Order: sequence, then C-alpha cells, then structure tokens
Amino acid sequence: MARKPNYDFEKRKKEMERKAKKDEKLRRKREDAENGVEPAEDESMQISAEDAAALGLVRPAVPPAVSPAVPPRE
Repeated sequence: MARKPNYDFEKRKKEMERKAKKDEKLRRKREDAENGVEPAEDESMQISAEDAAALGLVRPAVPPAVSPAVPPRE
C-alpha cells in the first residue's frame, strides 16, 4: 500500500521557499538602495504607441463624426 502524503510538511516547505524568495528580493532592494542603484523599469511591459495601436490596445484619435444637416420638421 502506498504511503499517505504529508500535506502539512509540503505546505510548510512551500511557505518557507516563498519566504526565502521574498527575503532575498528585499535584501537585494536594500543593497541597491544603499549603493545608489535605482530600480530598473520593467522594459518587457513597455511598448510603443504604434505597437499599442496595432494591437488594438489604444484607439487612434478620431474626430467626432459630423451629422448631416437635417432639415427641421414642419
């Protein structure tokens, strides 16, 4: 018969890994701040205006449509 998995152990292990990763990130941020290095911008999320328009993320500026002159009702 197969052994029953110890879910509590697995959960604690994942939590410890997450905490270690978070601590490492905070440590690097503090070191960068002490050394005067500014945080780098995430260039992967930046796209040009032309690319954004091509992808349909931004609507091009279009003047409002002019309605044709309609004669008033009598």
